[in-house]
Amino acid sequence: MLFFLFTFILCAVILSNINKKLLYNDLFWLSMSWIFIIGTNLFSGVGWSYETSIEVYVFIAICFVSYVLGRRLSFARMPRRIFLQETNNNKIKLYILVGYIGLLLFVADYIRLNGVNAIQKSSYEISIFGSVGSLFIPVLLVQGLYLISEKLDRKGTISVGGVLLLLSYSVPCILNSGRESFLYVAIGFLVIYSYKKRDSKLDLHRFNLKKAGMTVVFILISVCLLGVIINISIGRYSNTQVSTFLATHDVSEKTIEEANKWGAFSNIYYNLLSYFGHQIPFLNFILKEYRGPYLFGMYEFNIISRRLPSFLGLDYRLVGQQLRVLFIKTGASFSGSWQTGLGSLVIDFSKYTTPIILEA
Repeated sequence: MLFFLFTFILCAVILSNINKKLLYNDLFWLSMSWIFIIGTNLFSGVGWSYETSIEVYVFIAICFVSYVLGRRLSFARMPRRIFLQETNNNKIKLYILVGYIGLLLFVADYIRLNGVNAIQKSSYEISIFGSVGSLFIPVLLVQGLYLISEKLDRKGTISVGGVLLLLSYSVPCILNSGRESFLYVAIGFLVIYSYKKRDSKLDLHRFNLKKAGMTVVFILISVCLLGVIINISIGRYSNTQVSTFLATHDVSEKTIEEANKWGAFSNIYYNLLSYFGHQIPFLNFILKEYRGPYLFGMYEFNIISRRLPSFLGLDYRLVGQQLRVLFIKTGASFSGSWQTGLGSLVIDFSKYTTPIILEA
């Protein structure tokens, strides 16, 4: 609990100094995510079936240094320049139309194969139509952020159309009980907002009724989205999942007492422990036990790899089959399937090549 509280306070302090350059610095977001993942694992009070070792932290450090080195070399070769590129309304409308066509394909395919009652289930079926549609849905995120940035640049207010596009982008996330899209939207908005404040495009000290109204609307939308996320988390991590987690993991009495203090939100507490706490042990498992198959980028691009001919050996489901064999062989089990982004890179390129990929 103290670790969660410390993290939230740290974020609040940073947000109160939003004019600093941290919020549009990729190293800041990487550092925050890894602090949360490693901190949750260290202070969770949960014993995992596959313990961590010093090697996993050495590997993380090597990868971080490799990424920073490659980042500096790339900036030296090509200095970074940020600007808002103008585009015409016809192109914007075309992009938005393509994004909504993709959204319609995905939603129709999802409901056709899973039904409306499949909401709050993490697994679902989807055909080639939904897969193709999902390739174009991110256009809504890009265009939504563009419209918000353009409106902030011209008038210092938030674009309602941009907000609607971001909400539309989040629809698939709501359907399959995911939460990542909300995080992408929040980070994207904070990055744009901090850019505009740095460039003095926003007059935050002069009161304006229209700006105040937009602020209220944005706060209400944020509260609603937070409610959706909480509802998804509670529905996805029910009492059954909590009982299974407690029965299959060595959870300290102190952790159980702390979770009980959360009252009706105790399931969310266990969800946080399960979601973030298992990632370091799982990464350690991948580093020590996984010896292929390696998919050369297709593991993360599974929308395509699952449709490739089987003789290529690039179907991401091959990884799941191999992991199940390794789980039986080692007796390891994890409360989730997240081995961190580094784990995914190892599955794609091996642990020896991953630092090189990050540097490149």
